[in-house]
Amino acid sequence: MAEPHYGSYDSQPVRYTGREAWMLVEGEWIKTNLTDVMFGAAGLTEHAYHKLFGALPALPSEAFR
Repeated sequence: MAEPHYGSYDSQPVRYTGREAWMLVEGEWIKTNLTDVMFGAAGLTEHAYHKLFGALPALPSEAFR
């Protein structure tokens, strides 16, 4: 499995691979449209992601399986 990338989409934190994408909305991770994220998200380094968004809830256990 590919390591998930970090990004920002519509000012929301996202994590994504070439197969799926997750976005944090109102404190809850939701599976979201991969194409939208792949073409619309600003990619971030892990450091920049954590600096921008701070501490976030853990991804659901079904993410990136």
